[in-house]
Amino acid sequence: MIQLLFDVAVLVLVAGLILRQPLARARAKLAARRFDPTRYGLPSRDELDPSCAGPPPPKSAQLELMALTDAASQGDWRPAAAYLDHAGQDWDERWHRI
Repeated sequence: MIQLLFDVAVLVLVAGLILRQPLARARAKLAARRFDPTRYGLPSRDELDPSCAGPPPPKSAQLELMALTDAASQGDWRPAAAYLDHAGQDWDERWHRI
């Protein structure tokens, strides 16, 4: 009887190890089909870019950053210091600007 329980336990463990990844993939596919992010105002999975942490900044911010970078590369640090100082005491914004 003990041998039978041991054999069943080993069989369950082996089956669990073998089927773990296929079951996880199947669960993920099912969850992806059920959840539609566009219904909640989110971008679809096809629109997401995993290489970026967030949406691109607006064109005006990109131009401002390019001007700051150009000034700093030419040795003028004052525009970059003013840009950082403009964040005030909002430490998250200061970190983002750094």
